[in-house]
Amino acid sequence: MTSESDDIRPMPSWTLVTSHGLALLYVADHPDATIREIAAALALTERRVADLIRDLAAEGFVTVRRRGRRNVYTLNWDARFRHPVIAEIPFRAFVDLWRRSRTAAKPR
Repeated sequence: MTSESDDIRPMPSWTLVTSHGLALLYVADHPDATIREIAAALALTERRVADLIRDLAAEGFVTVRRRGRRNVYTLNWDARFRHPVIAEIPFRAFVDLWRRSRTAAKPR
């Protein structure tokens, strides 16, 4: 017999998707999110998320515009990944795959 606590596994010391990738996916689904909201959702500091967004903007994945007192993020859906193994995959296709996988995994 197993208990609920037997099903709980410790978090691994590494992740398959980097913080940059997670921030990008979060913004893809929540384009009006604030740095604070992104940080809370990803369990990162606001400073770290600001650095991630700055990096993503520098690589052309995100455009940051000011709207009043807030930033608004626009994604470059045609951006390409830097690593040669996935460089031919447009960002849009990656996000579409991620969204379809999430939808298929949801209980009905």
